Amino acid sequence: MKEDCKKGHVRAPRQSTRRQRTFSGKKRAYAKKEVAKVYGGKKVDDVWMRRTNEELSELYGEPSITNVVRASRMRWLGHVSRLDASRPTNQVLTKGITGRRRRGRPRTEWLQAVEADLKKIEIKDWHKRTGNRKEWRTICNQAMGLLGS
Repeated sequence: MKEDCKKGHVRAPRQSTRRQRTFSGKKRAYAKKEVAKVYGGKKVDDVWMRRTNEELSELYGEPSITNVVRASRMRWLGHVSRLDASRPTNQVLTKGITGRRRRGRPRTEWLQAVEADLKKIEIKDWHKRTGNRKEWRTICNQAMGLLGS
């Protein structure tokens, strides 16, 4: 540490990131409490019960993180497929990566995961549909709402 300071390097203390993480967690918990106050409890057989986190998220419409990730993967697929064929990202998407793979069970490839998500919402001709940006955006929004977690 002293040697780095002599050279002019300055390191940020590690405690600040820990504090930020706990503070963001506290903010999230505070937000959940506020949402629970707004929507209140529910009455079951003349007894008031607290709402669960799942019930609250259904009420105020926050999408699950898995659906957000799936929709963003679909958005990226549309972006890459619209790129020029000479771009490296499009070449990896269309031609794939050659070479030897590791031993063991092959990992699920990114494109296979996205195609499985598209299959869940019954979209088969994604190659043609990615060309129309507005249509692809509605497909991605549909995926965020319809795909189960």
